[in-house]
Amino acid sequence: MDTKIRLTRKPFSTALWLVLVTAMTVLLCVGAGLWYSSEQTADAIDGLHYTVAYRTDIHFTVTERENGITKHFVPRNTSRTDQQFLAELDCVEAVYENTLTGGYSPRFTPLGSVLNRDHNNQPYDKVVFIATVTDIYTEKYPDRRYDLSKVGLGETSEVYGQRCTVKIEEYLSANQDVCRIGTEWENDVGVLCLSFLKEEDAGFMEVGGRYVIIGSRYELSIGSLNPPEYYTYDNSIVKDDHLRSISVQFSDIDEKTNIWKVSDATVGVPHVTRIHGTAEEFLADPDNAEWLKILAVQDMAQHSVPILGTDSLEAMYLFANSRARITEGRSITQEEYDTGARVCVLSTALAEKSGIRVGDTIPISQFWCDTGSEADNWSTSTTPQDGMLNNPTIGNVSTETELMTRDEEFTVIGLYQLSNEWSESSYDVTPNTVFIPKAAQLPGGFGGFSHSNSVTYLDENGEEKTATKSSPDASWGVYHGVKLKNGSAEEFQKALVGTGLEGQYIVTDQGYGSILGSIRAVSESSRQLFALVCVGWLLLLCLYLLLYQGFQRRNLGIMRSLGASPRVAGRYLLGSGMAVAALGVGIGSVVSLGLLSKVQNLLYEAATYTVTLSSYSPSGPTERSFRDLLAQSQLPPAAILLLAAAQLSLFALTMYIQSSTLSRRTPRQLLGKT
Repeated sequence: MDTKIRLTRKPFSTALWLVLVTAMTVLLCVGAGLWYSSEQTADAIDGLHYTVAYRTDIHFTVTERENGITKHFVPRNTSRTDQQFLAELDCVEAVYENTLTGGYSPRFTPLGSVLNRDHNNQPYDKVVFIATVTDIYTEKYPDRRYDLSKVGLGETSEVYGQRCTVKIEEYLSANQDVCRIGTEWENDVGVLCLSFLKEEDAGFMEVGGRYVIIGSRYELSIGSLNPPEYYTYDNSIVKDDHLRSISVQFSDIDEKTNIWKVSDATVGVPHVTRIHGTAEEFLADPDNAEWLKILAVQDMAQHSVPILGTDSLEAMYLFANSRARITEGRSITQEEYDTGARVCVLSTALAEKSGIRVGDTIPISQFWCDTGSEADNWSTSTTPQDGMLNNPTIGNVSTETELMTRDEEFTVIGLYQLSNEWSESSYDVTPNTVFIPKAAQLPGGFGGFSHSNSVTYLDENGEEKTATKSSPDASWGVYHGVKLKNGSAEEFQKALVGTGLEGQYIVTDQGYGSILGSIRAVSESSRQLFALVCVGWLLLLCLYLLLYQGFQRRNLGIMRSLGASPRVAGRYLLGSGMAVAALGVGIGSVVSLGLLSKVQNLLYEAATYTVTLSSYSPSGPTERSFRDLLAQSQLPPAAILLLAAAQLSLFALTMYIQSSTLSRRTPRQLLGKT
C-alpha cells in the first residue's frame, strides 16, 4: 500500500495528529528555550551588575540636648588600616584607589561652572585682563597687624583692604564660560579686591591708571546687576614696579596686642602692573618678562583637566548608581586596565566643547596637581569644605607646576554623560574629568596609598629631574571604591558591626537581588514547565503508537494476506508513521525558532516587572544591556535542530520496534480481535 494513500484516506485524522505533533514540538522547544534562557541569564547577570559600597559623605552627627541641637564632626576618611580590613573580607572583590593627576592638552577646552564659584572653577576662574581704574575705596583692618621687622619690611604694619572699580578693556586670558564673554551676562565693569601690608603700597592703584591684572573672577549670581569681583592674592607689596603677592610665615602671636610676628616671607609673582601702551608693547618690554610666564601658565591651565586613573569605572559609585553613563563608544576593558593602554573616556560636554570625537587620538601631558604652596587645590584638602568633600579639580596651576609626562597619545574610546554636571558630592566629578586606566597614569597621583613617592621625568629643557611627595594618610569619596560580590550586601554590613566603620557604608546593587529573584522564579517555573511538557510529549508518543499506528493492524493483515512480506509491511507502517511525525516536528521546530524572541520578551517583562532599571554598567543603558544579554542567552538554532533530531530519533526507534513486531505476525493474528 502506498504511504500517500494512507495519509489522504483519512485527512482529518492525519491533520489532527499532525497538529498534535506540531503543537507538542513547539511546546517542547519553547519550554527548553525558556528554561535555557532563564538559566543562562541568571548565571550571566553578574556581568551586568556591580555591587558597590560607598562611605557616606555626611560629616557630622546630630545630638539632641535639652538646650538645643549640637553637631559633632565625624571624619569620613578611610585609613590605610581600614582599606586593608575591607580588602580581607570574603564578601569584598576589590578595594580600589582612584588617583588624581592633571592633564594638559591643547585639544582640551574645559568648561566653567556659572553656578558655583568655589573649587569647581579652579583654575578656570583665573583671568588676565587690561583695565582702567575708575574708583578706589580703601580701609584698614586694625585686628590684623603684622610685625615685618625680621624680614626687612618695616615695623608693625596694619593690613589694608582695597576695592577698585575697573573698566575692562581687553582680556589676555580668560575662560569663556566663567567670564561669559560674548553672552548677555558679560560686563566690562568689575570690582578688583586687593589687600596690602603697607599703607604706602595701597597708593599703587590710582584712579585713571591702566593696569594688567590677574585675578580670580567671582560672580554673585547669573544675571546679577552687580559687577563681577576679581580677587587677587592676599598680602600684596610693591616691588620692582609690580604689585606682588607675599607669602608669610609666623613665629609668634602676641595675644594682648594681636601682633603676628613674621619669621619668613617669600615674594611671589606680579599680579598687578601698570601699562601705558598696548598689550603687545607691554609684553615686549623685558621688565615685564614675568607676565609672559604668567600667560604661558594660564594658557596651560585653560587647557588642563583633572585626570582620574582607575582600575574599574564600573565599580565607581557615580557609574554604578547612574550618576554617570556611557552614551557613546565603550568603557575601558580589563585588558586595557591591566596593560595600561593609552585610552580615555571623556564627558560629552567636554568633548563637544573641545571638538573631540570617539576615535580621536589626542596628546596628553600629565602633572601633579596637589603639590606646592601655590597649588591651593581645595579638592585634595583633607579638610572638608562646608561639611562636604569636594569632587576633584586640578587646583590653581602656578609657575611651579611642571609637566612630568609629555604628549602621550591617548585614544578616546567613549563618552559619558553626567546626570548633574556640577554636583559637589564627594562621589561626583565635574564634566571636565577624564578617566584613564590607572596603569597609564603618572605615578604619584593624589588619592592612593600605594603610589610611588618618587617620580623621575624630563623637564622642558630635556634635563632629568626627580620629584618626591608623601602619600596621603586617608582616602575618601571618588578616590575610594569598594566592589562587593553580588548578593553579599547583608554579609558586608554584618562584617562592619563592632568596627569603626559600622553604619558608615551604603551599598547599592543596582537592583541585583530583585531582578535575580525574578529571573530565578522564571527559571524555576520554566524548568517545571519543561518537565511537564516532556511528560506530555511522551504521552503523545504513546498515544501516537497506540491509536494512529496501532489502528493500522488491519491494513497490515490485509497486506500480508495478499502476499506482502513482513519487510514490505513493516516499511509501510514505519514510513507512513514517520511522514506525519517528521512533518509535525519540522513545522514545530520552524515555528519555535520564530517564537523564541517573543519568549525572550516575556522573560524580560517578567524579570523587570517590579524593578526600576537605570544603569547596569558604564557600557550602556540598562534596557539595551539587558536585552543584549537576553539575545546572547537565547537557545541557539542548533539546539532546536538537536531537539528535532532527538524527537525524530525517538519516534523512529519506537515505531521501528512497533513495525518490526507487528509485520512479523501472521495475517490471522493481525486480523484477529486481539
